[in-house]
Amino acid sequence: MHLRYERKVVIFLNFKSLLEANFSTNRNADFYAKKLNITYKHLNEICKEILNVTAKQFIDAFVILEAKRLLINSEIKSTELAYKLGFQEPTNFVKYFKKHTKFTPNSFKKEYI
Repeated sequence: MHLRYERKVVIFLNFKSLLEANFSTNRNADFYAKKLNITYKHLNEICKEILNVTAKQFIDAFVILEAKRLLINSEIKSTELAYKLGFQEPTNFVKYFKKHTKFTPNSFKKEYI
């Protein structure tokens, strides 16, 4: 049992490393599963066991955390941030951010700075 769990932790840490390197170009959980040579289902099971969230939920939380960090710690505009995070359209980023935080990037920045 212990060895199996340890292997899952290693896979999860590899997933996290891949995400850190690629989140601005890919937010698709299937992409990361393929890079890890496992199935999407297996990646989901690992994330659920370790964090109690799906792989997609972890990806979204990571992207939102990075966006919040950049909004708070820099003078970056939300349009520039959208492109930096890999969104093709700034309006899609605003919708994505609002869906996950209930704030627009600008209102978040005003609220927390």
